[in-house]
Amino acid sequence: MTATIITLGYTGAKPDHLATVARKHGLVVIDTRYSPRSRNPAWNGGALAKLLQTRYQHVMSFGNENYKNGGPIHIVDLQAGIRLVRPILDRGISVLLLCACEHVETCHRSVVANALSQSSGCPVVHWTPADLARLAGEGDRT
Repeated sequence: MTATIITLGYTGAKPDHLATVARKHGLVVIDTRYSPRSRNPAWNGGALAKLLQTRYQHVMSFGNENYKNGGPIHIVDLQAGIRLVRPILDRGISVLLLCACEHVETCHRSVVANALSQSSGCPVVHWTPADLARLAGEGDRT
């Protein structure tokens, strides 16, 4: 079974939806934020670690060093991050790359996802908060 690399910008999502989907689909949530802090305390790294337990891992190596100043994307250490996450994918376990950014097109998580995909051969899927809600059983079921 091939693992999948999923990306999600959590802005507008609910942490309990993330926990439900991670459990239901056997995902490991990889927090790609340079600093796992949020204005919404439910999305802080400590809160996510408590909620997701072994399904949560903050990988600072995947963080964007320029997240505060809006400069060009500069990943801390892409290869170090790949070395940490690749064994999970190699075991057939899908990962969800988490960041706050709403738009994947301008978010560093797409850079991380593409590099992981090139390294592992795993496909990439981009989810929205609406996808997460639907998969958690609370979205529009039409």
